[in-house]
Amino acid sequence: MTELRPRVLCVDDEPAVVEGLERVLLDEFDVRGETTPEVALGLLSKEGPFDVVVSDMRMPQMNGAAFLAAAAVQVPDTIRILLTGQADVDSAIAAVNDGRVFRFLRKPCKRSELVGVLHAAVRQRELVLSERKLLEDTLHGAVRALMDVLELVAPQVFARSAGLTHAAKHVIARRKLEPQWAFEIAAMLCDVGFVTMPELAMAPNLPRGSTARAKVLGEVAEAGHKILAHIPRLERVAEMIRHQADGVLQRSDLAEDVAMGAALLRIVRRVEEGCHEGLGLAEARALARGSAHGVETWLLDALSDYSPPGFGSEPRRIMLDELQIGMVIEEDVFTTTGAVLVGKGTDVTMVLRERLFRFSDGLGVRQPFTIRCAS
Repeated sequence: MTELRPRVLCVDDEPAVVEGLERVLLDEFDVRGETTPEVALGLLSKEGPFDVVVSDMRMPQMNGAAFLAAAAVQVPDTIRILLTGQADVDSAIAAVNDGRVFRFLRKPCKRSELVGVLHAAVRQRELVLSERKLLEDTLHGAVRALMDVLELVAPQVFARSAGLTHAAKHVIARRKLEPQWAFEIAAMLCDVGFVTMPELAMAPNLPRGSTARAKVLGEVAEAGHKILAHIPRLERVAEMIRHQADGVLQRSDLAEDVAMGAALLRIVRRVEEGCHEGLGLAEARALARGSAHGVETWLLDALSDYSPPGFGSEPRRIMLDELQIGMVIEEDVFTTTGAVLVGKGTDVTMVLRERLFRFSDGLGVRQPFTIRCAS
């Protein structure tokens, strides 16, 4: 199998220079040349990913610093190098500050020097991507662990959170909210504050609009913020959760993504709670619309074609040994002593299935119980 060569995009308004770069680099790199910066920006998006982009500084339509600055916004993972005959300090400062270049090389540049810098750039990109993957895997592992704790401490709250997360992911996809991972994690962990106060797990069942209910949800939101605020990369997620409580209007002092995340959580919570109370989806959306305002209405409209997992499938009673991954729990599942093991609306995962089997060998599980097959 042929090993893929690193991809390099060379940009210079002089065709002869581009052809020369292609010729000297072709043995070790997959090289693409372009003489127009605007076209090159399109190539970075449409034909990427490129490992490295090399640009001249002095170009008539857009200079190298401006081009690399635009590239940094458009494809931040592509490493940027400036190759130029200009030696003035202002050009170098603009390239470093605006284009965030990896290296600044002077023309004429020896092939060996250019090739060495390109290989260093490729290694830098690989390092950045691998560290990001490690961080994301670690982050998602931590989130999963918190969700497992919530499921153990307050299974009914966990079930509501699972339903809320499904609805939130639908809105996030429809409205193309970015960064997607932050909004999704905010939805997954919006009720994690219950871990510190499991005695309040039934609070969402208090009368809608009551002072007691608003007070408890506000306390849970603050507790969730405290749990997450010191976890690297979850600071903004913690703020979204902190400002999700009913009655908190959009504030001008909140960052745009935090305000959007808080509004998202409020809207999907209201819809999910309506469904939990036995309302149909259309009724739950109409009820949520009555208290929606501003961006909340825009987010709510994205739920017009939403269906929760299992929607439309017929519920059926099963014994534990018939339980399959991917099913949806249709009613609370209890131990034989009456403790809630799994809340209504929970997706059946491998971990959940194994947990139920372990309980059946100990305290016992009330059977049969009702499920739906996921749609």
